[in-house]
Amino acid sequence: MGFSPGSEDIKLIKKDRLHVLLVFGGRSDEHNVSIISASNLISHFNPEKYELKLLYITKNGNWLLCDRSGFKLNCDFADDILPTIVGVPVYLTIGQGGLSRFYTEDSEKPVKVDLIFTLLHGRNGAGGIMSGVWKTAGIPFVGPSMTGGAVGFDKDVMKRLLESAGLPVCRYVVIHQNDYTPSCIDDLKKLFQFPFFIKPANSGSSLGVHKIYKKSDFAMAAEDVFSFDNKLIAEEYIDGSELEVYCFASDKGIKASVIRQTIVGPEYDFYTYEAKYGIDNGSSNIKNIPADIPEKDYKRVRNLVVQAYKALEGRGEVRFDLFYSKDRQIYINEINTVPALMSKKSQPSLWDGTGISQENIIDVTIVSALKE
Repeated sequence: MGFSPGSEDIKLIKKDRLHVLLVFGGRSDEHNVSIISASNLISHFNPEKYELKLLYITKNGNWLLCDRSGFKLNCDFADDILPTIVGVPVYLTIGQGGLSRFYTEDSEKPVKVDLIFTLLHGRNGAGGIMSGVWKTAGIPFVGPSMTGGAVGFDKDVMKRLLESAGLPVCRYVVIHQNDYTPSCIDDLKKLFQFPFFIKPANSGSSLGVHKIYKKSDFAMAAEDVFSFDNKLIAEEYIDGSELEVYCFASDKGIKASVIRQTIVGPEYDFYTYEAKYGIDNGSSNIKNIPADIPEKDYKRVRNLVVQAYKALEGRGEVRFDLFYSKDRQIYINEINTVPALMSKKSQPSLWDGTGISQENIIDVTIVSALKE
């Protein structure tokens, strides 16, 4: 029997179709990932329940209300989707008293929007900045809260919160840009064996991540890290595999998906941006669904992510990435508060066998947002 929202029924909130504005793109290094996510999520909105509109935010920050008719669906490649994005400028009025509304250039009639569904990756979306805009505008939204987005996106703050909750993270240190000198490598050598990793505290999709094999690798890699953020995280290398599991909260508690295990293929040094989103999506990577780990460890992973969801102020659907070492140690690597959706390694596949569909998750997260 499949998962049912039960009391979380969209018809209890609104008898007519709900006008949902799906927001994607954005001023982010993960702009293209957001476009891909939108392409793969649109078809999961039930047209009997939702009147779906699309708001595309360009890399320059322009807002466009898009025509859905030609939008390329279920595609993993942003270059193929971009030519199909056609829209007109749209504006959000804030600070004019009453309910904020969207208007297009050529109409004095507001665009009807009951709820915003956030698919913005990177700092503005996953980091909670746009959540503050929707909150200020008084429009219900699906996506991270301002607090959950901010603490989840900043991996320094995230790790400290996880540690304070007694949850396992790998050894790490933080270097602020103002405190950085190339000689920092000498201190890091005392803390970590080669190789180790450095990455921006505030970034996603493995952007700015470097595996440091020797002292001479460090200075140029650190310069790249600081091009993304003013905080650098150095952390130990965990020899093993990566685990991914999705979570969302409902009236029936926090639900966790099947666990996916990724063993990176030989052409990639680690789970890089290219391995995740490249032209072959890292076809040589080994992906075990469910993860090929002992049942005791499997249950522990699912229990850990439920605890982490609470500790990090999870809201809506999130994804947790974990390290699983060859000696069966488990470490929480990060939370993604707006997870990407790809068709070839699609998120719904991790819900198979749980009785939960992507359509169920959309319903539950929307009703939850409307109830707040």
